[in-house]
Amino acid sequence: MQTIAARSRRLLPATAAVAIAITLAGCSGSTPSATSSADDLESVSGSPTASPSTETVSVPLQSTTDSGAPRLEVEISVGGGAPFTVVLDTGSTGLFVSKSAVGSATTATGQSYTEDYVSSTLTSELATATVSIGGASTSSPMTLGLIESDDMGGIFGNAQGIMGVAPAEGAAAQAGLLSPFVQLAAPYDEGFTVDLTGGSTGTLTLGAPSPASGTISTPLTPLPSAPAAMPDAKLWAKDVDLCWTIATLAQACGPTDLDTGAPSLLLNSAVVTGVPAGSNGVLDAGQSIAIATPAGAPLWSLQTGTTAGVDLATLDALGSETSYNTGIAFFTNHVVAFDWATGQLLVTAT
Repeated sequence: MQTIAARSRRLLPATAAVAIAITLAGCSGSTPSATSSADDLESVSGSPTASPSTETVSVPLQSTTDSGAPRLEVEISVGGGAPFTVVLDTGSTGLFVSKSAVGSATTATGQSYTEDYVSSTLTSELATATVSIGGASTSSPMTLGLIESDDMGGIFGNAQGIMGVAPAEGAAAQAGLLSPFVQLAAPYDEGFTVDLTGGSTGTLTLGAPSPASGTISTPLTPLPSAPAAMPDAKLWAKDVDLCWTIATLAQACGPTDLDTGAPSLLLNSAVVTGVPAGSNGVLDAGQSIAIATPAGAPLWSLQTGTTAGVDLATLDALGSETSYNTGIAFFTNHVVAFDWATGQLLVTAT
């Protein structure tokens, strides 16, 4: 069996160190029902160019907490199985689910994949299956990893796995593990929108975003090359260039991970230095943070505090590629959309 190893600097949304062995299995079930809507794109002066398609599918989101750490969950179906919930993670790539949750139309590939996180190690035997999210399905079977039920260990709380929807990142992409969203049948592969204005409930919309009045746009960064699994695709990098002003430091711009899978704002300790913080890296309460686009449009400002998912900010070793991470709090204060058809991040304050 071929093994692919990778290393990740990103925190897995879990509260304890866990080693997970992933193997293949299947179960039967039915696919979820779908609701779809067709909305006209509103013209926004001085902001984004509208995507060509207006057909979308809306799926409910649930905001939950695990040991005080907030996260998002959404319902999917794999391999023709019954619907089940997974953690929605915009800061990672690839779908990993419990083997007991998938349907029988799931096929092993004979490859294994290992990725090291801060708090755990994930080793998977890869498989392929069609994935359905609401009324949208992948255009063909996609690659995913399946987790032995006994090894879940509560790492995802009550969810049956994690769905990383960043288009194609690092070794995961090399192993064929891509975002399910970029593999959806057209036109649902043109982007997605996360709207948490409902508080504990929200909406995930698949398809070209419809920017509202006051929406701010900034360019996404194209990947330099397409992954082997989608050689003709034009895909975008996970990180977006944004400008941060932190405490008394001068404004600095850098790659920013808009990440629903991180419970706090994360600042690269190799980039952000000289700010008041404890020995655990948590910034002192009352420090100001402001985020803007490179063009100068303000996106968000806050005072640091002690509440995860609200105002907690931490210095962390994010590696050489990411300077800043907004954490999930950014999504609870904004409608956030990734328009892959036009290459734009769209942000609307709520």
